[in-house]
Amino acid sequence: MATGIFCHSFVWGADYPTKPINLLVPYGAGGPVDLTARSLAEIAKEILGQPVVVMSKPGGGGIIAQSIVAKEKPDGYNLAITSNIAFTQIPQMREVTFDPLNDFEFIIEHMTMVGGVVCRSDSPWKSMKDLVAYCKQNPGKVTYGAPGTGGASHIGAEVIAAKEGVKWRMVPFDGSVKVVSALLGKHVDLAICDLIPWKSHVKTGELRILAIEGMGKGEDFPNAATFEELGYDTTVGASFGIVAPKGTPKDIIKKLHDAFKKSIEDQKYGDTCNKLGTFKMYSSGEEFFKKIKKEYEVRGKILRELGLAKK
Repeated sequence: MATGIFCHSFVWGADYPTKPINLLVPYGAGGPVDLTARSLAEIAKEILGQPVVVMSKPGGGGIIAQSIVAKEKPDGYNLAITSNIAFTQIPQMREVTFDPLNDFEFIIEHMTMVGGVVCRSDSPWKSMKDLVAYCKQNPGKVTYGAPGTGGASHIGAEVIAAKEGVKWRMVPFDGSVKVVSALLGKHVDLAICDLIPWKSHVKTGELRILAIEGMGKGEDFPNAATFEELGYDTTVGASFGIVAPKGTPKDIIKKLHDAFKKSIEDQKYGDTCNKLGTFKMYSSGEEFFKKIKKEYEVRGKILRELGLAKK
């Protein structure tokens, strides 16, 4: 009997896919997560020999797609894009209908939206060292804008504060664009969020980077200090990967992984990411899961300390 099951699974995986694959995206159409997923799907279609149909499932803070896929048949025909935040923060803040660490097979990590800590160019702070020194002399005086209470930027900022032993005050805004507008308008002292809305203002000299996530440094900001260099084991942006329902056969997961990995390496996908201000990346499913598991523990601790964890 065991041999029969093994052979059936092997043949099934060898034939897969025999019909279109659904890829659910937990955000609205037209945004960077959706558009990078569509680029990836278009390339993967040629590799897999079947359409990869991108379906937008916005709402719920970016967890509806995962909630749906967690309950689907584990046959490789229903996948979801997920962010690290959807798996490491939201389930620790409120009830969700899935277990992020036990209800999925992790296929690949494919994209990140990096962020950083920025101030106005007329600020006295030239580096994080300057900012930290000021915060220690003036606890609670410095304000930073972040896109929402309990979001990636808020929690990442508090990880940095805990690491440096400082206190600062978060001012929530509806999205990163409004955070940067508030900084330019001198309503907050810092912006801590993804780089897409502040990148151009750094290039014009209006804003200064104090710290940036490593992938964002690149050719644009070669002299910026990175989170990694500063010892900040956190993110204020978000990373994204693809998951399948728990129990999806390993040979199917491998076939999907290999197809999406080739898609990530394709120049067309890189061009899409560059155009949108996102960064292509690659981690295997195993590496992606390890990152999520570690981040779940780190962010959970901060959420409890801030009183944002669910009771």
